[in-house]
Amino acid sequence: MNEQPSIALRNKHLNLKNLDLSSAEFPLEHIDINKYEGIQKDIPLFENNSLQDIKFISKWFQVLNLARGCTQRCSFCIRCSEYPVKEVDNKISTILWEDLIRFTDGFSSLGERLGFNPLKGNSHLVLFEDANLPDARIKDINGQIHNTRECIEQVWNKLRMPFILVTSGWFLNDNFAQSTAEEICNFMVKNPTSIKEFGISVNPFYMGDRDYYTSKVANAIKTFLPIFKNGNEQGVILIKYNRPNGVKAETTGIEETTKLYNEIYSKLKDMTACSLDDFEILKPENVTRHSDDKYILNRGNARNYFQQDEVEKYNKQIQEESEKWSKMSQTEKYAHAYENTTKNINIDGKIYLVTPSEQVINTKLSLNYINKNKIAAPVYSDAEFDTL
Repeated sequence: MNEQPSIALRNKHLNLKNLDLSSAEFPLEHIDINKYEGIQKDIPLFENNSLQDIKFISKWFQVLNLARGCTQRCSFCIRCSEYPVKEVDNKISTILWEDLIRFTDGFSSLGERLGFNPLKGNSHLVLFEDANLPDARIKDINGQIHNTRECIEQVWNKLRMPFILVTSGWFLNDNFAQSTAEEICNFMVKNPTSIKEFGISVNPFYMGDRDYYTSKVANAIKTFLPIFKNGNEQGVILIKYNRPNGVKAETTGIEETTKLYNEIYSKLKDMTACSLDDFEILKPENVTRHSDDKYILNRGNARNYFQQDEVEKYNKQIQEESEKWSKMSQTEKYAHAYENTTKNINIDGKIYLVTPSEQVINTKLSLNYINKNKIAAPVYSDAEFDTL
């Protein structure tokens, strides 16, 4: 029997002296890509991708979207999240379960052939850019529903990339979301190294009834309470508020946010029927300390909470970034994007980039998902950038 082409290529061309690629960051940068070309052959995920494409995708790979569209729809969302599109005809709002398996198996198989993890060097992975993790219902080809815990477990077991996960709570009568959240919490407790950060979002920009909102957030904290216990480093309460000179600052500033969290904390104590002494990180005096990094960003829907001159100033900055991009040659764009943007994958397998100012650049690159010809909602950006 002939030796597999991938193994033959590796044995023939691996001449890297003392460099240990299994521990090197972004290891594909340390090999001769042309000599390794073809090692991805017969891996379904990479049917139309060169090894150079894979190298590009692997540098600062950050988002593997499981779902698009959010039921919570925070009014300050920098992604301007919409409700999930209705899955009719050719439209999708979540990844296909088999495409998730194809993704994890694809990179896992490539790593086995190469002898190292091609994604090493990336510090974490985000699974939801404009969606809420407990809500997602991932269908397979037969219509069976898989929850987020199953997805997290699949990605962690195959890729060993730690996650950053964030939720703003879920509807209190959503039993699926509640049970999913409990499963996710149990998984994190059993696999603490799988989580880089787990955050629960609290903000005064909520829509609807205040009592319901505070109950929803308190329930979310209660559900994930073990993650916030003293000694744990992953759990964090993410509060956001407006600048003192912002629009509606009297109701969206630090003082109102402090009142809001105090209400949430009081409900949390009632729900848990305990003193919470073992959860220092949750105490109001620790959560609501004023800090500039807790101000909302002047992006997306959050622009509604800024004075117009501040919005125009920010828009000018991102427009200059867009114009600079448009003046680059394709070669310059590729090199700039490789080093300076995160690489994100949509639920249809298409690759898009996010710039340092959180703007989206679409590309012609895509992975060979089963649902590659389905239509997913476009990813929001404040500025238009030429496609790479």
